[in-house]
Amino acid sequence: MVKRPSPGLSRVCSLFLLFHLGLLFSGCSHTGALQEQEIQGSSTAYWPVGSWRTSSPEAQGIDPQKISAMIRDIRAGQKKIHSLLIVRNGYLITEEYFPPYSKDSGHMLYSCTKSVISALVGIAVSDGFIKGLDEKVTGYFTDLDIDNKDGRKDAITIKHLLEMSAGLDWVEDGNYGSPADSVTRMRLSGDQIKFVLDRPMKEDPGKTFYYCSGASHLLSGILQRTTGRSSFEYGKQRLFDPLGIKDISWTSDEDGISNGADGISMTPADMARFGYLFLRNGRWNNRQVVPAVWVAESTKTHIDTPDGLAGRYGYGYQWWRNRFGGYSARGYGGQYIFVIPEYDMVIVFTGELSLRDLFLPENLVEAYLISAVIF
Repeated sequence: MVKRPSPGLSRVCSLFLLFHLGLLFSGCSHTGALQEQEIQGSSTAYWPVGSWRTSSPEAQGIDPQKISAMIRDIRAGQKKIHSLLIVRNGYLITEEYFPPYSKDSGHMLYSCTKSVISALVGIAVSDGFIKGLDEKVTGYFTDLDIDNKDGRKDAITIKHLLEMSAGLDWVEDGNYGSPADSVTRMRLSGDQIKFVLDRPMKEDPGKTFYYCSGASHLLSGILQRTTGRSSFEYGKQRLFDPLGIKDISWTSDEDGISNGADGISMTPADMARFGYLFLRNGRWNNRQVVPAVWVAESTKTHIDTPDGLAGRYGYGYQWWRNRFGGYSARGYGGQYIFVIPEYDMVIVFTGELSLRDLFLPENLVEAYLISAVIF
């Protein structure tokens, strides 16, 4: 099997990239580093400005029999998968919807929202609203009387929130709705930002990965305080409108802060657009929407993840690493946006899977689609 090379950077761009990464992620106040970055994707880069162009799987180097076998497996297993989209080389080669869902059905992304929040943080750094990832989180909320405050809490940075290593005492194991679940308690608190900031510290920040939706909501709160707009309004201007994503909604908390953990709803085709933006290094229709340096930095492994619910292949900045390469946005119930640069592929799943079947889309991709690549 010959693997299609992923879109790469030239040697000159690579050196330029490394220079600016040093500026951005050292916590300095330089804000222009991301703004001027425009790194091209592959020479065959294409953007679905109107609608996706389509092609057959075999024309794009994918074995169609394996895709058909996967779809039969999904139907036979009677798992609650709602849609499957596969993009290869910029072509939509599979678009399958399982009744009663159709291409026009908006779908709650749940925690795929976190990857969108990450993209908006990168844009906000580029725009100069956020000075750097070493900025202290409590410094953005000096008007709040924060409980259980100590030196460790004051040491939490934006980077810690992005990589899920804030060190807060937080319970989130997928049992949403239970009395012990911190997400449930946050939603019932009446002041979700303060609820998260009030949590006692369990350990020093930066030490250990622990999945915390509250950290993602704090990022949304920081975006609102720095940009002067909700994450949704900022996202419309700087992310969604440039991609042509119009059929979108985003819930907010009692204070009008866009839910940073799980609030977005959009169509599967638009989920594929977001994944394709990252596949093309943040570029869309000859415009750098997300800085290329942020795409590279936010999707690489920053912290190890344990076995179990979280997976064990590493975590970036609100992006998961895949065991078969590339990275993914993941949401409760089986929402996935897989980005696999090595194979020039974006794969989208939506569904209503049980916690037991949480990794089914990942298993299907590995069992059928990775081996389906012919060239």
